[in-house]
Amino acid sequence: MVRHVAHELRQPLSTMESIAYYLEITLPHAESRVRAQVGKLQQMVHQCNWILADAIHYLQAAPPRPELLDLSEIISETMTEWSAEDAAQILYEPAEELPPVLLDASQAQHLLCNLFTFFQQVARGGIVAVRTWPAGEQAAFEISAPAPGYDAESLATLFEPFSPHLPGGSGLALASVKRIAEAHGATLEATFTPRGDLMLRVTFR
Repeated sequence: MVRHVAHELRQPLSTMESIAYYLEITLPHAESRVRAQVGKLQQMVHQCNWILADAIHYLQAAPPRPELLDLSEIISETMTEWSAEDAAQILYEPAEELPPVLLDASQAQHLLCNLFTFFQQVARGGIVAVRTWPAGEQAAFEISAPAPGYDAESLATLFEPFSPHLPGGSGLALASVKRIAEAHGATLEATFTPRGDLMLRVTFR
């Protein structure tokens, strides 16, 4: 049902996106206020599509289709695409060599984008650190950042849908991260670093 509703909604959203793009390229540059509204429309369409994707992943309406992939490559590609939309201070420390992991590429990218967005919001301008390393025959991914206002009690509800402490959005961002990780047989751990940063680690098999 969720996949059907998402499919039906994405058709008018796609039309709205096309109209916004047409207006963007045809409006005179002097019409700055109108162009600003067109930009807001494009942003809202993108947000609606992302909310639908979160719902699909959370309800596991789209089973993963994993294949052996390079985790570092997926992270680099996702960071490039994500940072083009919202520049943030991300320090990436990739491992020199990682074992290939079984991943559905599109679901992995959704997981990563949600994590980048979440940590960029909670860091409030602080640096977001990302690193990978081999864990035996597995590959581990870790992301951390300062998170003012977060404590041990916050971790207990971090992955619950519609948790009130999460930044604005669908309310399913981290809940869908957990579902995607579980669907891939990955382990997910949230804790604090010795310096007090919030850290999330995902270990893929």
